[in-house]
Formats: sequence, structure tokens, C-alpha cells
Amino acid sequence: MTGGRGRDSKPPGFYSEGNLAAKRRKVEPPEEEEGGGDEIGEEIADQGDLPMLGFDESYVGTPYWTPPAPPERPARQTWPTPEEPITYACDPRMPRGWHYDEPDLDPNDLDAQIIRCDERIANQILSDWFVRRKKELERLKEERDTMIEAESGSPGLSLSVIRRLDVLKDMERQLQAKLQATEAKEAKKEEDRGHLSNIIAIMAAYRSRELEWNPGLVTYWSHGVQLCQPRPFHYEEFLRVNQEHNGHTGFWVEGLTPLDSASEKPLKFTTASPAAGNFIRDVSLVLRLPHCRDGRFTFGFEEDSGADIMSIYDADMDYLREQARMAMGQGGFHPLMPPMLGACSHVTAAGGAGFVKTWWAIEVNMTDTNGAYMTSWDWTPCTLTDNTAFRPCERLSGPWLRYKLYMGSAPDGTGVTHIFNLKGGFKTRVPTIRPNILNATRPWAYNATWAPAQVYATYPKLPPAMPSGILAKEGVGPLASGGMGRGALGGPAPLPAPPPPLGPPPPGAGEAGA
Repeated sequence: MTGGRGRDSKPPGFYSEGNLAAKRRKVEPPEEEEGGGDEIGEEIADQGDLPMLGFDESYVGTPYWTPPAPPERPARQTWPTPEEPITYACDPRMPRGWHYDEPDLDPNDLDAQIIRCDERIANQILSDWFVRRKKELERLKEERDTMIEAESGSPGLSLSVIRRLDVLKDMERQLQAKLQATEAKEAKKEEDRGHLSNIIAIMAAYRSRELEWNPGLVTYWSHGVQLCQPRPFHYEEFLRVNQEHNGHTGFWVEGLTPLDSASEKPLKFTTASPAAGNFIRDVSLVLRLPHCRDGRFTFGFEEDSGADIMSIYDADMDYLREQARMAMGQGGFHPLMPPMLGACSHVTAAGGAGFVKTWWAIEVNMTDTNGAYMTSWDWTPCTLTDNTAFRPCERLSGPWLRYKLYMGSAPDGTGVTHIFNLKGGFKTRVPTIRPNILNATRPWAYNATWAPAQVYATYPKLPPAMPSGILAKEGVGPLASGGMGRGALGGPAPLPAPPPPLGPPPPGAGEAGA
């Protein structure tokens, strides 16, 4: 069918659910009504009770705090040793359910992991994989032993503290180098000097065993002075303490950032940004400063990036400070930055050494398509990115959405993420695909020249070296199941013929980004 509104005019994988929805309404109770955002106020989300103990009392060893229990691990799985070694993943003798993971072992227990590799090698099932794995584990163990040896002057330190000291030492080195750079702005140097004073004091406390790494507990620091004993983090308490110590600079919350490094962003192609609202992972979030909640603004973010923390531009922070000043009936910038949480070492998927970034406390919410708030305001840590740099990365939303709202997607060929504040949205917002997901349209195909128009138009332009789309990863995407996602001869597995295109691709699609 070339026209009209028949089912054939829709792309493969789509199906009208009108009749099914009508049938459901006859037999199912009414859906919970969407909305309710207008009733959400301006106050921050309930943060729970304030910590009971005073700042000079530690929660360690008290009935008010229990260290988190290690995760439950399944029983070990074993497989019979074959008479002849199995060296090929698709060998018909491969035991059903075999896998190379060790879920019964602590992934950080390198000694146990190495012993298990020896046992797996003796098991004669893909032994070459475990030979390579053992070499990598031995390299990690050597790095760990070097890390421990570096702190031999402070006996009795836990491995967690030693790992934390290793990160702090690297941050200290980076900050010292930045302070020696003559081109650095004085305001930035003041920020770095504040971090450095706290890092030096915190490392001394760890090495003297006056401080321990206690998951779930934090300590507050200001310009190298410890303000409290280990206690649970409470946002409202943090704001008060931060304000009392002029915490827009030189303030640090030890124990809040990850033990090692935070993930800043997965590796991706550097491309020109698409038009606003056209990228499938675009979301809009409303931000405001904790010390002036009347000044706010909505910014566009990239969602689902794998980042551990929100990231915005320096210019965004300047604009929020300007909005805060205007909300106070004055001009110019608000004189204070938001409350400082400290600093953390960040890494990307490219690996390598981390880079130090300051963490700030900011408040965030999200509005629906009608402009009503979808949930209560809440705080989140964020970092700043220089938007004047060459091709800065997009703003990153971090994990906030996954903790505050429902999210769902469907294999409908669009890659769109649906976000809603009521569970019923999974029925009313997320489309159902008929007859089944096996025939759902793909976002891209390996070496294919066709992709659904609604997807083709939403992805950023790619470098010309990439053939008409993104190269499929091994073992992922529309590849035949033939061992690591490749065909019998080692080349790309054949693909089924694509369905007819929905229309011509958008102008310039598949070309290099500017």
C-alpha cells in the first residue's frame, strides 16, 4: 500500500494498539491518572532525619550505623573436564550453560581469581582465554602490591585506605602542577589551593589511622581542618555546615565521592552536535542554586552516557548565578558559587590517568511536556566543563533520572526513552510491538546502506570512514551467532535483506560532522 492509513503504511515492527487498548479497558481497572506535577512544591525532597550524634562523636562502632554487608554470591558452578580440550566456543561438545564468569568470587580478590584461572585452565575448556585472563590479573596484582609498598611507612592500613591514598596522591600531583602553571586564573588557583590543603590533611589523617574509609559515612573538611567525626551525609546539614565555613571554596566532603575514580563519559565519536531535541538521548532538566532557589533555568543534557555525575558548562553556572541575582532584584552575578563538595579524579572510557574536577552541589528537577514538575526537587553533585574548549562534550545528566523517575523504551526503531512519574506509564506511554520483538527495526546495521528514517535522522553525523553508520561491536547487534559475533569464515555474518526504506535519508546524513 502506497497511501492511506493501512497497517502496511507503517514501518516494520509497528502495530496499532487501539483495539487491544479498548479490550483492556473492559476488563482492567482504570489506569492511574497521569499528572499531579502541578501539586509538587518548591521544597527539596525529604532527606530523612538529621544525624543524632554531635560532630565530635563518630558513628563507627555505634548501634546507629552498620557497615554494608557484602553482596550475596551464588554457589560455584563446575563443568566436567572433556577428554580432549575444547578450544572453540561453538564446539558441539561445549557444556550447556558454560560461561567464563566467576560470580561466586569477589572481583577484587585477585589471589582467588588467579587460583580460579589455574583451575579453569586445568578444566580444558577455552583454556587460552583463562591464560590471557591470568596474565591480566597478575598485572593488576603487581599494581596492587606496588600500591601497598608505597605506603609501607604507615603499617596497618586497610586496602581501601591504600587505594584511596593512591587516588589522593595523584590528585595532589595534578593540583601542584596546575598551581605552577602561570596561565591559570587566580580564581581557579584559589580553588585548587583549597583542594590541596584538604587533600594533604586527609592523607595525613589516613596514614595516622585517625581516619578510616567507612562506606556510608563522611567527614567534613574546610581548608585542611577536620570539622567532624565520621557521620552519615545529610544534605540540609551539609548546606548549613558549608555556609558556616564559606564553603563555596576550600570545602571537602570525604567519603562522598567514589573510592577510586568517577566515570566522566564513555568513549564516543567527536561529532558536531545535532539540532536541539533531535538526538534520542536529549533530555531537559531544570537547575537552581541551593542558596537562591528562585533563580532557575532549563538546560539540555545527554542522557544514558554512563557518567557517574552530572556535568554542565562554566557558562551555565554563570547564567544560573545571574538568574539568582535577578531573582533577588539585583543585577550582575551572584557573588557565591554553589556549595562545594570537594574534588574527585575522573576517567573516561579511553582509560589512562584521571583528571581532577571539583564537585558542586546543585538542585535539579524535570518538567513534563506541559511544564509541570514531574517530581520533587532534589540535590545532585555536578562538575563544570569549559565550554570555550574545542568541541566540548555535551552536558551530561548523570544517574539522577534513574533514581527519581520511571524510564522505559521499546524496540520500535526509534531508540526513544520515555520518562514518566507513574508506573502506569509503562502501559500508556511505552508502545507495544507486534507481532514480536524479533522483527523490530534496528537502529543501525553492519555495513548496511539502509536504516529506518526516524532513526537515521536522530543520530549525529559520523566520520566518513564509518560505512553508512556505526560499526557493530563484536557479539552485539544484528550479527549471526557464530562465535564472537562473526560468520564461519571470520568475516561479518550475513544480514537479512532490509525492509523498504521509509523515505530518503535527511540531507547530509552519514557525512562527516563539521
